[in-house]
Amino acid sequence: MKLLCLAFLFIVAAVHSAHAQVRPELIGPERAVSVAQERYLGELLDVAAVPARSDEPASTVYEVKLLTNDGQIVRIRIKGDDGAFLEAAGHDLVKASRPPAPAKRGRP
Repeated sequence: MKLLCLAFLFIVAAVHSAHAQVRPELIGPERAVSVAQERYLGELLDVAAVPARSDEPASTVYEVKLLTNDGQIVRIRIKGDDGAFLEAAGHDLVKASRPPAPAKRGRP
């Protein structure tokens, strides 16, 4: 019986360890701010890792708040595991948007 209990505990520990290794690491607040500022102009007010909403494809999201030159606050949500842009909210987002980078030309 003791041997059976030890085997069970070993299996549970192995499964738990496997799940822990698959769990993605967070990109970090610096990278989240960088992704946000690639799309929007503004001074950083705050960045925080928050639980994702039920409609977001992530477990953790970074919410980045930027202050625009017009004094408006733009809130940008970035996926915590891979840095993908999720959404932005705020007044006059078009005006706060960073112009797209020029396309790079490849070799002929």
